Amino acid sequence: MEEAAAAAAAAGAAQRQSSLKARRSVKPRNSSSSRKSGRRNVPLSTCDLAIPNVYAMAIYAFKAPTRPGVVEELERGLAEALDEYPEWAGRLCKDSSSSSSSSSSSCSSGLSGSVGSSKDLMPFNPCPLLFQLVPATKSVEELLLVQVTSFKCGGIVLGVAWHHRLADGQAFFSFMDNWSRLTRGAPLACSPFRDRSALNAGETAQPLQDDYLLLSPPQAPAPAPDPGAAKTPPLAARKFHFSMDLLQRIKRRAGGDSSTDEPASSTTRGVTTFESLTAHLWRCITKARGITGDTKTQIMIPMNGRSRLEPAIPESYFGNATFMPSSGTEAGELTSRPLCYAAQLVHGAIIKADSSYLRSALELMELQNRMMKDEEVAEVVVPPSMSPHVVVTSWVRFPLYDVDFGWGTPLYVGNVLDLYEGIMILLPSHTQDGSIDAVVALFEPEIETLQELCYRDDLL
Repeated sequence: MEEAAAAAAAAGAAQRQSSLKARRSVKPRNSSSSRKSGRRNVPLSTCDLAIPNVYAMAIYAFKAPTRPGVVEELERGLAEALDEYPEWAGRLCKDSSSSSSSSSSSCSSGLSGSVGSSKDLMPFNPCPLLFQLVPATKSVEELLLVQVTSFKCGGIVLGVAWHHRLADGQAFFSFMDNWSRLTRGAPLACSPFRDRSALNAGETAQPLQDDYLLLSPPQAPAPAPDPGAAKTPPLAARKFHFSMDLLQRIKRRAGGDSSTDEPASSTTRGVTTFESLTAHLWRCITKARGITGDTKTQIMIPMNGRSRLEPAIPESYFGNATFMPSSGTEAGELTSRPLCYAAQLVHGAIIKADSSYLRSALELMELQNRMMKDEEVAEVVVPPSMSPHVVVTSWVRFPLYDVDFGWGTPLYVGNVLDLYEGIMILLPSHTQDGSIDAVVALFEPEIETLQELCYRDDLL
């Protein structure tokens, strides 16, 4: 457990310093019996190995607990939760027979915490200060790290970093729910389904005949940059708020409900809020980037495949069941035609992802994994820029605000977005009134243009 005292800082402050007070590792409550049974490797699935070797991060802000000993309660509950999720207490390793990564459940998980003071950062808009609310992940072995930060007002922020190869969003947020339940003395909502072989490529899968995009293995080193060439502008992340009224307006326009729009097709009459907002932001980002003409742009949509597979995988599956169908068009078509055209493309990407499609995608992932093994490539990577494409992830349907460790549900739940250009995440607003926040990362000049475009009447 790592405890730090932090100097008070407002969101616009230039500096914020903290000092560590304590650090402890948390092991499964029954770790002694685990040691007696020996080291156990858990092979990662085809789907796990297609995930980049990165950590994802989330922050939970709570009002002031009414009792002391919060860190100790969290630690006790986590030790109990690790009995159900022993992979978190492991390390990534190579098995003896292949280059496939595995998780060993004999190792401990790290818990870090900080106790200090800070002004209220609500609503936690993207800024460098947010990275001080989550554990550092550089050069660490732990697969789950937790940090607790307390503020002068008495409130606390729980920052969690988890290795994405072990769990997708569905698995992680199910774990958070169960951890909170065990901490307050309640039973598990559901036991995790931990058979990762369910997400391996099958023998009968056919190669995917589609423009399915995989994150690529590292390429050969690029040539030295030209000193006279223009420098790449810095990246920036910004949060865009969409009220319920604005979401409904975008949704109506995406369904073709306007005298100036094309007639709604059978695929856009039932357009969802996610599809319409994604279509709107895809168009606006493409415009902000200044991409025109016949340049191909794709919208890439990481989605939970558990219920789409046949036979279905339980929603309690602990691992990655994330697939990324996409849909594309020419940039000029996307930006010149009405919103309902973009919504139709987004809708098409989602409805084509049936079990056959996903099984074929697993085969494609397996082919990439084998190629990387043959070429001794360590891992897939997230490119520094997705342009001209856009990746959208949604946390809107996750029960983020149901987590209760015993001192109430969160005031705010959100992510801390590593800056990868062209990646955006949709979050339920902390107002919990149905509105949505979109956190988008682009190059700085383009993020300023996007600010102007995404609320413009003629683009809604």
